[in-house]
Amino acid sequence: MNILQWLQSKIVIIAVILILISSITSFYLYQIDEFKEQELENHCGKITQILRDIRKSESDEMFQRITFDENGEGIFVPPRVGDNHYVVEITNEYIKLRQEERVAMERLSGRIHLWDPSNLNNTGFLEQEEREWRDGRSSSIEFASNESALDVVMLRLNDGESYNNHIFLKEEG
Repeated sequence: MNILQWLQSKIVIIAVILILISSITSFYLYQIDEFKEQELENHCGKITQILRDIRKSESDEMFQRITFDENGEGIFVPPRVGDNHYVVEITNEYIKLRQEERVAMERLSGRIHLWDPSNLNNTGFLEQEEREWRDGRSSSIEFASNESALDVVMLRLNDGESYNNHIFLKEEG
């Protein structure tokens, strides 16, 4: 075997090793990205489940805080996926979390209101016209997970036909 054949065999072996290392690294990075995607979906699901549980409550009113601060008061939702914060976007109908190119979104089980209910009259009656007007003026909130908390208020209000639980969300930053 001459030196040229020996050198060619070593180059082929090195090429195979590099391809193998590249494949393993790509698979590993893909798994990390999938894990982060799943983690973001879990955070989104947790917020949605908290709102769903509050809506099902039998009480006439309830207050809860969703916090992204470990030392904050309320129900804790981790503010990071991997090493980075994410953006929380909430509309009347869905919750969306975004981080880089990753997105997790869940539809809410019922409409929520993104305005402060403290200035409602004390009659327990919410006219549909007023509700739609206020909902139209406050259609979404958006914040970074390390900057705010969410105050959740549930009130049982008469909407003209029956009493229903209404969820109000307010960003508290």
